[in-house]
Amino acid sequence: MAPMMVGLSAPVAARQASHEIAVNFIDPNPLQPRREFDEATLKGLADSIAQYGVLQPIVVSPSDRGRYWLVVGERRLRAAKMAGLETIPVIIRTTEDQDKLELALVENIQREDLNQLEEGMAYQRLKDEFGLSVEEIAQRVGKSRPEIHGRLHLLGLPKEVKEAFLSGKITYNRARALSILREEPEKLMAIWREAVENKWNDNELERYAARRKSKKLIEKHGRNKPRQNPIVIEKERELEDVFGTRVHLTHYNGRSTIQFKFFSDEEFFKTVERLLSLRD
Repeated sequence: MAPMMVGLSAPVAARQASHEIAVNFIDPNPLQPRREFDEATLKGLADSIAQYGVLQPIVVSPSDRGRYWLVVGERRLRAAKMAGLETIPVIIRTTEDQDKLELALVENIQREDLNQLEEGMAYQRLKDEFGLSVEEIAQRVGKSRPEIHGRLHLLGLPKEVKEAFLSGKITYNRARALSILREEPEKLMAIWREAVENKWNDNELERYAARRKSKKLIEKHGRNKPRQNPIVIEKERELEDVFGTRVHLTHYNGRSTIQFKFFSDEEFFKTVERLLSLRD
């Protein structure tokens, strides 16, 4: 399958003529990755729509019996119904299921209103239902491979931890610290309960996770390799978030190195330019 940036799809859709369709004729997109909608934000949007109307058409595709699937614009559709509108401006597109999911991902990810777990769920559907690799997903959504991997790792968290994250009871840093351990759900829950009981903050939980991961590596590879400082491991992860690519740090016996790993020429030159900009 040839790589394609889905970010190009929305402008193409925006140039098409819009139509008015009854809101009751539009069904939710079953491939919509977003799971949570803030009621207060929807109310604010509904108030704006009641006063000014829907300024940007939503995108739909024909279904059957004169009905339509929603492709892009679920927040606008919900707010329009909340505002009491009977019709809404739409752009009609004929798309396959993969296009529907890609368009939904474009709107939600680029608007930055998806949380990291919802991103991971969407990426997993692209893997399972459409056979896309992590590299292909990264190309389509304009993110790095480490970012995609990080979101996917969150899916391995126990249900209770995921629910706590979705409800805002725990931070992304805590969820990520647990997810990098790749432990069985029972072990992760035991670690999580220990963190709650001892009132660990984000840094304490991240340091614990780094030490535990380092210990597992030693058990796997033996003690012939120098033990990695958990703080170095933490900084390695922070650099990966900043530069969007794999980073390997070594700090042992007075010698230190920083190694970047790239998966394309574009990633390489982009990082080089960022490093060069630091001299300004």
